[in-house]
Amino acid sequence: MRVVGPIVLALQVSCLVAADVITVDNPFLRIRVEGGWLRSLQVDPLGKGNYVPSRFLGLVAGDDSVLSLPPTGEGRIEGHRLIWRGATLLVPRQSFASAVRQQALRLEPGHTLAQEFELGEPGLTVVEVNCPTWLTTGSGMTLSLWRWENGAWQQIAHQKFTNVQDNRWVRLVVVPQPAGRYRVQMSDPVGTIGWWATLERRLPGSVPLRDGQPVAERERCMRLWLFAVRQADVLYSLEGNRLQITVQGSEVKEWVLLTPWDSDGTDVTDPERIPFRRFFSDSGRYLPVEQLKRRDELDWGMHARDWLEMTGNGTADYRWRNLNGELRWAMTADRLRLSLRTRATVTLELLPHDERRLPAFYPRFFSSNSRLDDLMNRFYYERAFSWPLSPAFADWMEWLARTRYWVALPGFHARERAHLLHYKLDEDGYVYTWGDRKEWPFPDNEKYDARHFTTNANFILGCWRYYCWTGDKEFLRHNIARIRRAMEWQLTECRGAEGLFVITSPEHDGTTKGLHSNYWDNIPFGHLSAYENIYFYASLQAMAEIESVMSQEKTPNAPTPRTPSYYRQLAQQVKRRYEETFWNESAGRFIGCVDIHGNRHDYGFTYVNIEALAYGLGDTEKARRIYHWMEKEPTSTGKADTYFFEFAPRVNTLDCSGWWYLEGKGEIPSQPFDTHCENGGAILYTSFFDLMARHRWLGADNAWQRLWGILCRYDQPDRLCGGNPMYFGGKPYINGWAVGTDIPFPESGLVPTYFLYGFLGVEARVDGLHISPKLPSDLTFAGVRNLFYRGLLLDLRVQKEGEGYRITLACSQPGHRFRIQQRVREGETWVFRQPPAPARFPDIAKVIGADWRAEWIWLPGQWETPNITVYARRTFDLPARPIEATLWVSADNRYRLWVNGVFVGEDDDFAVAERYDVTRLLKPGRNLLALQVDNVDGPGGLLLEMRVRLPNGQTRWVISDPGWKVTDRESKGWYTLSFDDSRWLPGESRGQAPVFPWGMIER
Repeated sequence: MRVVGPIVLALQVSCLVAADVITVDNPFLRIRVEGGWLRSLQVDPLGKGNYVPSRFLGLVAGDDSVLSLPPTGEGRIEGHRLIWRGATLLVPRQSFASAVRQQALRLEPGHTLAQEFELGEPGLTVVEVNCPTWLTTGSGMTLSLWRWENGAWQQIAHQKFTNVQDNRWVRLVVVPQPAGRYRVQMSDPVGTIGWWATLERRLPGSVPLRDGQPVAERERCMRLWLFAVRQADVLYSLEGNRLQITVQGSEVKEWVLLTPWDSDGTDVTDPERIPFRRFFSDSGRYLPVEQLKRRDELDWGMHARDWLEMTGNGTADYRWRNLNGELRWAMTADRLRLSLRTRATVTLELLPHDERRLPAFYPRFFSSNSRLDDLMNRFYYERAFSWPLSPAFADWMEWLARTRYWVALPGFHARERAHLLHYKLDEDGYVYTWGDRKEWPFPDNEKYDARHFTTNANFILGCWRYYCWTGDKEFLRHNIARIRRAMEWQLTECRGAEGLFVITSPEHDGTTKGLHSNYWDNIPFGHLSAYENIYFYASLQAMAEIESVMSQEKTPNAPTPRTPSYYRQLAQQVKRRYEETFWNESAGRFIGCVDIHGNRHDYGFTYVNIEALAYGLGDTEKARRIYHWMEKEPTSTGKADTYFFEFAPRVNTLDCSGWWYLEGKGEIPSQPFDTHCENGGAILYTSFFDLMARHRWLGADNAWQRLWGILCRYDQPDRLCGGNPMYFGGKPYINGWAVGTDIPFPESGLVPTYFLYGFLGVEARVDGLHISPKLPSDLTFAGVRNLFYRGLLLDLRVQKEGEGYRITLACSQPGHRFRIQQRVREGETWVFRQPPAPARFPDIAKVIGADWRAEWIWLPGQWETPNITVYARRTFDLPARPIEATLWVSADNRYRLWVNGVFVGEDDDFAVAERYDVTRLLKPGRNLLALQVDNVDGPGGLLLEMRVRLPNGQTRWVISDPGWKVTDRESKGWYTLSFDDSRWLPGESRGQAPVFPWGMIER
């Protein structure tokens, strides 16, 4: 049946009453449902019924393994809905996983490898094994599952796998099994294939086998999933270009969409195998599909408050609505698994294909060269927003501040503010290296002083840049004591006041016996480190600006301020001493370090040289000599190939395998030249400093030529991202080992910001937005839209005019509209300090978002206790029934909420507070809030805030604080108003949110 017009549902039903398979359509969408789950979707985004395949292979609530099981239930058309009653739903019950892979075991022809394990619970449905193929193609094997039954091994299932890719997980799905003893066996190898093994035995009853016999070998790497089987009703509704699906009768935490996929190679143009081009959401995240190639999965997802869009590879795009959840990706050789971690209802909106559609708040570069614009914008989005937008550890604070602080990402500046206000410092002022850990994860923190020594400088630079971009003076008032302590630690503990930063820790002595001291975590920079002193120098200049704002403020409990002139003069002294100490006249470059014995270590570290030049160390003559060395002189390969990788220079030009932390015998052993990203390899972020150094000392045209070298490599099919291997010069290189271009290198997003900081000459300073354009000969104009500055979204354009530039700065926000033009000569700087009247800067506190009134609370003394459940209650009185009551709550790890004995909701994402309208549940007189909070591991905590508006216009707040009652013992009726909680303990507070370790919690 087909009905045309604005009707809720137009249906074409393959079976009119009930069927195993039902097809439903309207002019936009045609769906086929089997066993209750969507098995096919055809689309026409223009709504004319000219359908094309979406290439959806299945959409299911719970786990997608259900699609491999026999379908259940039946579907019927009832009114304007398709209702499927009795669909099978697999609910995760338990999982087991081996430890990290350590040893690759090869499967030889005529032999078998196997692993036994014991399960005390029923529900085994999915078995995965991890297979190396040693970078070969065409590899395969047969995987089988056996159960011990009646004194013998009985085969349950077997499957032949072909074209297994290197280090991929291979999945076998079976009907849910009972508890018992199982064996997974690998046999019949094709090509070169094996099974990864691990030293630690984690599987219950673990026994590894060869040819059916137990052996004293490592446990085979496996993942096991156990599921509970549920029956549920599934409702489908089509309305215009939207499809809504709701599950009733069972809890849902995840929806899984399956599509075709081609994991191998770099091609993403074939829509039959690659159905999507990219993913982006209202949180600001962006992921190109190239990022997923040659990978099993990503370790993180993409959060969305309302919508998340999947740009199709063809005629249509797909936007998921009302998500308040997260998308995660998992890939096999021929399947893409998209996990939408949301609730029982999903809504899919069909849109015409448009690759120009992006979040409205995204910035956009533009210029007289449209090809440049396309490449730079995509490059920026892919590198700046593909990594999670969470705050950075100290070594990344400066880099990610330069990458993101000028963008109006939702909730971003509030999170950064909280992070910088609460990032952990020692009492002596040392800024922690790894979040709440004082030291880098390796080497063993119990044996070694694994601190890094750029952390204090990066913290100061991060705070300075946050203030410069936001103008948030309250932030400085709250944080100035910590900023000064961080600086004093550099000046005193590391003797920076004497004119050079000295690493005084005995284990960081600069010899090959020493430890790494900064981001470059295999190289033993120490004692007098050229790298640490670059960032010390930059932090002195930042501190001079901070004190120009704060030195006259009354700051109780803060160290006595030093004057801005003190820091400026010290910075000049450091510059002189830096060049005296680290310049290698014969080689024409800066060295890496001077060790405790006075030995100078110079392995041609390009990043030391270009970062020093970019921050203003050196001079034009030194820059000329440095670039002569980098471009003309041979490396350890015997060739002048410093730019062999095209996207960035080699990190060093001379083999440094003999100068490696812990004499090359640590967790990461010393690596030969041209095999590792810290010895002859390349890391993308360094190109930002290469471009900025060239721009500063050699001119915009020189930087322009280098930029196009980077962009030409970026424009290759792999887009400089994806899994292993990546190919350069016909040789496979391991991404994250020999080269670093995307994961785990969030700092890569720096590179395209050269457009902002170089060509446009933008720099936020405490006295205003500095603009000093310098365009290359090939550009006549350039600009950026949606530049976030002190609460405004600005459009900036610079146009060549005579011997200088015409700068146009405009804002179109209601209440703040203005347009300014200013002419400057080449090399001159214009400073934008205030919008012209009557426009003004908005209240930055309102733009960023106010802090919470509530405090994080918990059971006294049990903050770090794992596997604990805490029960919390708070009674309060109201003089009248409220006209509105809104409650926000977050908990680590999971909460369940009752109001006056009525269950309201639950959630397990502490990073985002859930919002509930509880108006109808409150009454005049005594009321009760009650929560059950489960902590699995790490710190536990509860954060709640409720705003109550009364008929007389007053507003009351109920917040989590020590006035709550808490216990870890459940009692009957504990969540009801009549329960006596007089023997419960007062809650213990960790402080008003945001506090460490949770940081800023979004609402």
